[in-house]
Amino acid sequence: MAAVLLSVTGTLLVRRFVAVEVLERHNEVAGFIYAVIGVVYAVLLGFTAIIVWERHDKAQDALEAEANDLTDLYRDAETFPDDIRRELETQLRTYARLVVEKEWPAMAEHKSSPEVWDAYTQLWRTYYQLQPENSATKFGTRSQSQS
Repeated sequence: MAAVLLSVTGTLLVRRFVAVEVLERHNEVAGFIYAVIGVVYAVLLGFTAIIVWERHDKAQDALEAEANDLTDLYRDAETFPDDIRRELETQLRTYARLVVEKEWPAMAEHKSSPEVWDAYTQLWRTYYQLQPENSATKFGTRSQSQS
């Protein structure tokens, strides 16, 4: 509101103290200046749109990569013994749910969710504690009897 009041007051003062002939002489120059300012603004706006689009694409790529990684881990868990497989599947589902429900809203505020990091740590702790029982578990392949 103050800026509007200031600009109206300034316009009235210039009209009162500057002759119309002087204003007419400067009118042509002002038109070119406004044209240049408009072009510069358009270019900056275009670059801003490109930067925002690129960041959106990078975020989309990161999201797809993480979703693919989770899918791979979920499918790989099928080769493990039933008790470990169920535990991993549950932890992977929990992690994915927490990312959507907790991490994304926290990221919108430039924060991180400790609950998600705990789920992530627990998930990898389960993988690290896995002790292969046979070559099928060791190499992540199914034996013929499991197929």
